Amino acid sequence: MRNIVIYLDHINRYHFFRRLSDALELLDYQPIFLTCRLSLYIRLRFCGKYALLIFKNEKNKVQKNIKSLDIFKGQQTISDASGVYFSVYSVLDEINAKSAIDMFCIWNGSSTCDLAISDFARQNFVKTLYFEIGNFPNKIFVDPKGVNARSWLYKNPKFLDNLPLDCRKFEKWEKNIFETQKSKQPPQIKFLAKVNWFSLVDRLGFYFFGVQRLDRASLYEQCWKIIRRRSVCLNYDSCDLKLPYVFLPLQVSDDSQLLFNSDVDNEQAISLAKEQADLMKMPLVVKHHPVESSSSFLKKLDQLRSELGFILVSQNTIELIDHSSLLVVINSTVGIEGIVRGKSVKVLGKAIYEKFDKKRVISYLQQYLLDYDFFDVNGPMSTSVAKKCLERAEYL
Repeated sequence: MRNIVIYLDHINRYHFFRRLSDALELLDYQPIFLTCRLSLYIRLRFCGKYALLIFKNEKNKVQKNIKSLDIFKGQQTISDASGVYFSVYSVLDEINAKSAIDMFCIWNGSSTCDLAISDFARQNFVKTLYFEIGNFPNKIFVDPKGVNARSWLYKNPKFLDNLPLDCRKFEKWEKNIFETQKSKQPPQIKFLAKVNWFSLVDRLGFYFFGVQRLDRASLYEQCWKIIRRRSVCLNYDSCDLKLPYVFLPLQVSDDSQLLFNSDVDNEQAISLAKEQADLMKMPLVVKHHPVESSSSFLKKLDQLRSELGFILVSQNTIELIDHSSLLVVINSTVGIEGIVRGKSVKVLGKAIYEKFDKKRVISYLQQYLLDYDFFDVNGPMSTSVAKKCLERAEYL
């Protein structure tokens, strides 16, 4: 039986990876879950999964120059991250010594734990699969090198040129998906509104059982962040969609896409888009990401509106795309939506689709993204989907 180590660090990904592990077991794989969250460990063990906790182990710790999302978000110092890195690496050494690891499955790949796993995999010639939510509903992204601009596909976009297309089927899908999106909020919004009470169990693990801690913020600081975000109420402007305008959809201010795959942040993007709009003698219409959680950024956005004179809206993104004269994006999914809708798109950051034409976009959506609903917590994953995931490891 082949061993696949699945790193799990968030309750939102628990259901997805549990369903993936169910399908892998049917394919004669042994999933081994690895986590720093006591709450997730308990849930995994309760449903009969093989799970291991990562305990704090800094015996071989040295200061390491780690560039992880945890550090950029202020959740870890360099010293914290070095400790986390070597604690993870030590556990992987122990697992691999007892029974060889055949593959790793991790989400996104930008956390300190992810980087430790990626380094271990590279140094020990172990295949790795990186997962991310797909750019459209009921789609997931799976790649052997990373996600977005770090992916294998980003460096090999010509791969899409040889994939079969069904343009008629795509047109039908496109019409249905965009009509649906006009009447629905992004499913990620429900995560923003939820309080993860299981984090209290995780703190018991950190404080009393020696489990490796991932976030240096206190419980008070985390609660206060949620309270501050909910206290910010922006007054939005009205926008006449019949008049020409430049549209800039913003991204979550601490998103890995901004921090790792772009030389501009949201504020700089607003300035650049305003310059472009002024050249075109059109107003700039801006929409912040619906799951933006930073109260300080939202307040700054309100201030920038007064200083630069753009229009801040909360209208449906698809309608804003359709009526825009130019779509300016950093590297978000909205860029792909714009290409599909036949709009002129200006990309400011590194985007997986920056070298895509309409044909490549269709290939990407039809063939490269896998059909599976990440948000369906009850639906099982078929072995055929799991096999397609595993096949991605052979692309290298």
